[in-house]
Amino acid sequence: MNPRVQDNLLRKQEKSKAYTDVRRRAKVPVFKQVDYVRVRKPEHVKKRTAKFTDPVRVQRKIGPSTYVLGDGKTWNASHLTLYLETALVSQTEVPRATEQCDTTPTSPVRSKPIRRPSAWQEDFVK
Repeated sequence: MNPRVQDNLLRKQEKSKAYTDVRRRAKVPVFKQVDYVRVRKPEHVKKRTAKFTDPVRVQRKIGPSTYVLGDGKTWNASHLTLYLETALVSQTEVPRATEQCDTTPTSPVRSKPIRRPSAWQEDFVK
């Protein structure tokens, strides 16, 4: 292929990609080697089962959005999500079942509605 044609083609492709990325608000996910990620399972997931795998460490980056994980598998970044350890609730924050709460739960009580006798019952004699 002619170098001028190839140069022109690459320039047009880059321009088209930049325009599309701006319109779609595309973000390039970046993971470091110290990060833990979870992989979204590619197959159908039944109810009450996890959509993501357990956390796996990122070993290395192969391409612009391709990563090799600790289990040796290669994944595109679109299938990965960052695993935040701080998102977990620590055991100290959760009250244990053996601990008793000093407050008794009370539910709010609604007042009874004021009822007027029906219009057709006004003339009725008891």
